[in-house]
Amino acid sequence: MKILFSIILSCYVSLASAQGKSKLILEKSTFVYFAPDAYRGEFKFQVYSDGTIQKVNNKKKKTVLATLSKSQLASLAKTSNAITNVTLSEPQGPECADAPLQKVSLFRNVTTTATEVVIWERVNCRESASVDENALKLVEFIENLQNAFQSIE
Repeated sequence: MKILFSIILSCYVSLASAQGKSKLILEKSTFVYFAPDAYRGEFKFQVYSDGTIQKVNNKKKKTVLATLSKSQLASLAKTSNAITNVTLSEPQGPECADAPLQKVSLFRNVTTTATEVVIWERVNCRESASVDENALKLVEFIENLQNAFQSIE
């Protein structure tokens, strides 16, 4: 947790734009279906190759939150490059029909066309996760980062 707060502090020091040549590398998406119009739609929390962290609301409004440092980006790249198996586990948990769909995706080949690789998802309340330990570290990273920013908004 101490590392996470250090990331947030360093992020606030250097804000940047997600425009230009920066490519999406990690994303958590939430699709809300059974809700009033104001809350229905897709919400995203994204990390770009230049370190930009941004959120996108259900109205497609983008808000740049912060920028990761070069060392933080290097650590993120090292973890993502170490992923060897992106096979998802069998869905676990009871099934329901009205919960939001959530997924965490890694985008590979960021120097050319990126390919989306889902490393965790929750569909109908049932979770599936990559069997790779490094993929699970990325899931934990983006969830902790998103939770930390939500707690200070």
